[in-house]
Amino acid sequence: MPTLPKVNVVIIGLGAAGCIMAKELSTAGLKVVGLEWGPLRRTQDFQWDHDELKYEQRQYLLKPIIDEQPMTYRPNAQTAAVNSGVPWTISSGVGGGSIHYGTWNWRALPHHFRLRSDITAKYGANALPPGTNVVDWPITYNDLAPYYDKVDTELGISGKAGNINGAVQSGGNPFEGARSKDFPLPPLIQTTGSRIFAQAATALSYKPFPTPSAIISQPYDGRPGCDYCGFCSAYGCHIGAKSSTMVSVYPKAVASGNFEARTGCRVVRINKSGGRATSVTYLDQAGVEQEQPAGLIIVSNYTWGAVRLLLLSGINANGLVGKYLMSHQYQIVNGIFDTIITNPSEGQTGANATIDEFNGDNFDHTGLGFIEGASITSIGGNTHAISGTSSLAPGNFKQVAANQNWGQPRKDFIKQYFKRTLGLIAQTPTLPYENNVIDLDPTVKDSIGLPVVRVTYSGSDNEKAIGNYLQPKMAAILKQAGASSTVNGPLLIPPWNNHEVGPCRMGSDPTKSVVNEHLQSWELPNMFIVSGAVFPTYFGYNPTHTIEALAYWAAANIKSQAQTGGNLVQYL
Repeated sequence: MPTLPKVNVVIIGLGAAGCIMAKELSTAGLKVVGLEWGPLRRTQDFQWDHDELKYEQRQYLLKPIIDEQPMTYRPNAQTAAVNSGVPWTISSGVGGGSIHYGTWNWRALPHHFRLRSDITAKYGANALPPGTNVVDWPITYNDLAPYYDKVDTELGISGKAGNINGAVQSGGNPFEGARSKDFPLPPLIQTTGSRIFAQAATALSYKPFPTPSAIISQPYDGRPGCDYCGFCSAYGCHIGAKSSTMVSVYPKAVASGNFEARTGCRVVRINKSGGRATSVTYLDQAGVEQEQPAGLIIVSNYTWGAVRLLLLSGINANGLVGKYLMSHQYQIVNGIFDTIITNPSEGQTGANATIDEFNGDNFDHTGLGFIEGASITSIGGNTHAISGTSSLAPGNFKQVAANQNWGQPRKDFIKQYFKRTLGLIAQTPTLPYENNVIDLDPTVKDSIGLPVVRVTYSGSDNEKAIGNYLQPKMAAILKQAGASSTVNGPLLIPPWNNHEVGPCRMGSDPTKSVVNEHLQSWELPNMFIVSGAVFPTYFGYNPTHTIEALAYWAAANIKSQAQTGGNLVQYL
């Protein structure tokens, strides 16, 4: 196997975090190589490619890794694991999930960084559900806030601030942590359904606000503003208005002259010797095994891939890699309107409204029998003919006869109600449970003969109780909006899920965490894990903004410690 010349940094995975690390470290003068399994796509690759079957039904941007590298699932350790198929979403290619994501772009609340302290102080230690290992983060919201700001500015985030330097701002989220300034771009134009939701929520004394979105609402940094085509989540943006790391920071890494991206490269092992990571072994585009030595190794692929690579490499000295897997489970309530047109196919998934009264500890949990909660967001835009009509199930609505589920009566129902539905979604975070873990399947192998990920995961009473509490609240909002009927969707828990985080948790104790507060491995101090895998606890928002802020946070430390006198110089 040939050994390539050593570089300062090798980055494994050029997704949301990896592209930021590439840009930050290469522009600081470090020689960086990025290894990415998928291809490099450009904006022109998506121009007028709005094929619903290709992107939404057949998951063109998600399935390649699943086909090559399946995962197995079991609800508990006493059950045999089975191939989970596609429900867990993994994206490959430069930009990763930021190419196809729905663009909801959230900061965690200050409460989420001190979860254990807040809950035990207010409700007592017994409020923490059995089987959990709830902790505080080793950093605070105030530590990360400047890096949230940097994501907003460098990627281009649209929204309305609710708290600037401690002063609550009208029209924004009154519950959010303090920002130093407003978003760099105004909110996207709200969809019809979101406006209907916001009016109803206001009438019920909630404070709705535009969901922050990683889509630029106006021309920004050389990119055109959103044209509201309606093909967003699951699709690449055909004009580059979606603020993926592919279009926002990756070009700046390339322009630095210090960065080389190698696509079509499949990393199979991190090599180590003498208490440090020494190199990365990968298969190149031709399937030839290569070894890339580096001073620093950044593991920035998705949670599944990060854990799998560490376990395949024998990096798990304290046994915590793969423990405390967390995800979101979704509570959905749909409403149908007899006369009001909601236009669910109009606009973007990011052009929505949200209320935060039931998120985190924004409401009193005394006597409720659960802790934590979720944001509630309108589901509008990006609902197209195939997905929209297949999910519009007449039998779910009590005023519709059962015989309208098939044939001409179903067609008539779709004609009447396709433009008259509105859904609300709550993203409930799971707590870190001891029995939710990732390991390597002892029998199932991938396309090149390596063990695949085995997921052991089950829903828990705390999260189910949140769903049971929130769904009536959501139904009441839809009724206030004029819905003639509402129906609760199924409680979607893994494996029918995404947004997985947690099994390489960060912390201040090397016996109780995998990385320190700067995402530096306790076991191999020249290796960093920059991924959602490091979250110690979770929150009722999409994770991408926090992953990206953590990338800037970790990069700032690396740049500082890579200078003369820093503790990383010895590895470079």
